[in-house]
Amino acid sequence: MVFEPERSSTRVAFHQGEEMIRTKHLVSASLVLVLLAFPTLRLQAQAVYGSISGTIFDSSGAAVPNAKI
Repeated sequence: MVFEPERSSTRVAFHQGEEMIRTKHLVSASLVLVLLAFPTLRLQAQAVYGSISGTIFDSSGAAVPNAKI
C-alpha cells in the first residue's frame, strides 16, 4: 500500500465540507425556530379584555355626567 497524499487530503477536505454543511443546516434550523417563536411570544402579551374611558360632551360643549355608551 502506497501513501497518496493527494487522496488523503481530498478525504480530509471532503469531511470538512460535510461538517460545514451540517453546521450551516443546524444554524439555519435554529434561526427558523427562533423566528417562529417570536410571533407566539408577542401573541401571549395581548390582552383579552379592555376598557375605554373618557368624557362625553353634549352639543353645547358641557360634560354629560354618568353617560353610558
